[in-house]
Amino acid sequence: MKKWENIPKEQLVSAIKNSSCFKEALEKIGYSTYSANNKIIREIANKYLIDISHYNHTTLKDLTG
Repeated sequence: MKKWENIPKEQLVSAIKNSSCFKEALEKIGYSTYSANNKIIREIANKYLIDISHYNHTTLKDLTG
């Protein structure tokens, strides 16, 4: 059983819908900041049909010459 499966559905849905990024949602449901694993949020979103298209998607830029 996964850690997030012990959290009530309403709390998961609220945390994901009211967050602007994966890291923020993970922190709201009790995961440490080091476990910034987007897979967890995507898994929850798929299970409960939550739209996460509003999340800030950042990309790394190559700043070397």
